[in-house]
Amino acid sequence: MNPPELLSVADAARALDVHDSRVRALLAAGQLDGVKLSGRWLVPARAVWERRQSPRQRGRPLIPANAWAVVALASGQHPDWISREEERRLIRLLDERGFRAIVPRLHERADVRRFFGHPGILRELSSAPELVRAGVSAARDHHLKLVPGREVDAYVSEKQLPRLVKRMALEPRDEDANVRLRVVQRGLWPFDQPVAPLAAVAIDLAELPDARAKRIGRSAIREIEARRLWRVLRDPAARKAVNPRSR
Repeated sequence: MNPPELLSVADAARALDVHDSRVRALLAAGQLDGVKLSGRWLVPARAVWERRQSPRQRGRPLIPANAWAVVALASGQHPDWISREEERRLIRLLDERGFRAIVPRLHERADVRRFFGHPGILRELSSAPELVRAGVSAARDHHLKLVPGREVDAYVSEKQLPRLVKRMALEPRDEDANVRLRVVQRGLWPFDQPVAPLAAVAIDLAELPDARAKRIGRSAIREIEARRLWRVLRDPAARKAVNPRSR
C-alpha cells in the first residue's frame, strides 16, 4: 500500500475483511485513524495496513462495568461496582492474556462525543465539577510527556452531559472540534478523583489519531502491563478501593 493513499470506508472494510459499519465504529471510537472531508470518512492506507498487521483480538468487547473494572485493576485498585467473584475472573483474564491484549476490548467503557466550545470557556469547562480529566488533558497529571493544546478531553456521566452541553453552549462537531467528552453510561461512575487513572489515560491516548499521543499511550500501556498491579490485589491487606458514585 502507498502510505499517503486515502481509502473510502468501503475500501477499508474490504481490506480488513469486515463490514462497513465496523469501520465506522472503529473511526468513531478513535481506534482507526481517519479524516472527515465534506462529511465523508477517508482512511489512510497506512492505518489499514497497521491494523492488518496487529494481532487479532480474541473475545468480545467487555461491557462497560467490566471494562472499567479492568482499568481499575490495572491501576492497582479494587473495582467496587462488581462482585468479588467477577473481580477474580478479570484478574485471571489479565494474568492469562496481559493488559495489552485486553485493551482493544475496552472501547465500550465510554462513548466519545466531539464538540466545539468557544475558546473563552475552555478553562472553565476543564475545571467543571462534572468532568474527570482524560487523554491529553490528563497526560501531565501522570507525568506523560505530552503538552495539551487548547482543547478539553474528559469523562462525563451520561446523566450530566445534556446540562453541561447547554450550560457551556457546546456545539456538536466532528471537524475543528476542541472538546472531546467521553460519556460514561448512566449509573456507572468509576472515579473518585478529578483525573482518570493512568490505565484509562493511556488507553485514551493510544486511541487518538495523533501519532505522538498514540505512541505515548502505547508506551504507558506497556509499562502498566510490566508492573502488573492487579496481582497485589489478591492480598486482602492491599486494598486501595475506588468508591464509585452514581451521577
